[in-house]
Amino acid sequence: MMAGSIPEWEVQQPMYVHKEHFYWNPNSGIVTTGGRDTIDYYVDGERAHFLLFTERLPSGFHTIQSSNGDYTLDVQDVPAAVAEANAPPLGSLLYRVRFYYTPYMDAVSYWESELKRWSKQLDQYAAQTPTIHDAATQITAGADTPDAKARKLYDAVQALNNTDFSRAMNEAERKKLHLKRELKKAQDVWNEKSGSGNDIAALYLALARAAGLQADGFKVADRSQRIFDPNYLSLYQLDSLLVVLHIDGKEIYLDPGERLCPFGQLHWTHVMAGGLEENAKGPMDTPPNGMKDAVTAHAADLTLDAQGGATGTMKVLMSGPAALHWRQLNLTTDPDEVKRSFEESLHEVLPQGISGEVTGFQGMDTSAGYLSVAVKVSGQLGTTTGKRMMLPGFFFSTGTHTQFVAEEKRESAVDLHYGEQVIDDVVYHLPVGFSVESAPSAAQLPWPDHAALVVKTAPGTGTFEIKHIFARAFVLLGAKEYPALRDYYQKIATSDQQQLVLAAGN
Repeated sequence: MMAGSIPEWEVQQPMYVHKEHFYWNPNSGIVTTGGRDTIDYYVDGERAHFLLFTERLPSGFHTIQSSNGDYTLDVQDVPAAVAEANAPPLGSLLYRVRFYYTPYMDAVSYWESELKRWSKQLDQYAAQTPTIHDAATQITAGADTPDAKARKLYDAVQALNNTDFSRAMNEAERKKLHLKRELKKAQDVWNEKSGSGNDIAALYLALARAAGLQADGFKVADRSQRIFDPNYLSLYQLDSLLVVLHIDGKEIYLDPGERLCPFGQLHWTHVMAGGLEENAKGPMDTPPNGMKDAVTAHAADLTLDAQGGATGTMKVLMSGPAALHWRQLNLTTDPDEVKRSFEESLHEVLPQGISGEVTGFQGMDTSAGYLSVAVKVSGQLGTTTGKRMMLPGFFFSTGTHTQFVAEEKRESAVDLHYGEQVIDDVVYHLPVGFSVESAPSAAQLPWPDHAALVVKTAPGTGTFEIKHIFARAFVLLGAKEYPALRDYYQKIATSDQQQLVLAAGN
């Protein structure tokens, strides 16, 4: 396809635009051949007869095609492009017009045809060869349920060398080892015990089918890079291959190509992502993650002195996307660098004046269970005035919910990647002679169908425990919902400012 001759109008710029004029005559590139005017474009080997465009423009403006076949666009008062925090990829939000040639005249025809063609190619790659059948039989030996078979197969492909997280061999190295120049089928991936993430996902698809499981491929756009646009008729939007199992009337979405991703979960970039699923009628989205699969728990045990100093330990437990981030980083980064990066991340969790030193990781090399991080903490936590000591009521939560409070308005959607639960628990060991004068109130702060905050306190002999439990079900919110989000987070920020006040005895 001669993409260089087809324009893409970048309507929105880093600066405010008063007026813009765009013009394109697609017939200006016509070449005379054999006595007739022709212009030929090809997409994936097919001749592309139809010129289409997609547009994302400010309200009231549209691209106009004249009777002569040329295109014009006049816009004015275009706001500057601003990269807002916690937003979808900026490139998918900008005002622009994208022209392209396609063999199909409408989206329904395109996706119906391309879904069939892509499915055929995937099925050929994931062919049921004797090698695949033998491997599936061997791997699933002893498994007596579809779920057990699916998990055994998943563990087997996850154990292979995933070149997305290691170095793929070059042609000379492959030749030296008498390996094929190109992996043409899933059985090649199995024979070499190595492949890209998409190769490994296709291998899992082949093995699952060979084991008698109903499985479909699902190729999606990487949500960290782009928002899938079903009106843009191009498969080049799609990046990552997933697998959907149909077991006992339920769909199980798997991410075999993501190293150390737990069975039944997706990398956050593949959650609520658009794409194509085999045997579907058209473009679809993957579902959101479950909050139970994305838990981060902070637990601290702190001893206070009479001057407000604090020493102690904390443990961080993570499952789901947070754990996967550190586990995958550990695959490609020096362990000392992982430790340093994690300690830097603690600055967003710990109160000002408190530092944390990682003393150990557990569960870094497996997708099973929680990733556990042990941390030694110390520093100045409280301030004293006379006989009173003021401490932050919520050791971990101070400042973590303020990102939406300062912004009065917002242009783009809010994207928080995945739903989650954050459980903060701190036990204060009080200085000798001190008692609790006031503490954060036990409370429940719900936002129906979106989020909930629960605060619990538990006094003890010489101790005081405070729990701060926050659950967020939503992942994406439109800009119109931002005022409600801001109002809720303002309430949380107000709650988080509460203090624990200790008083010294006479």
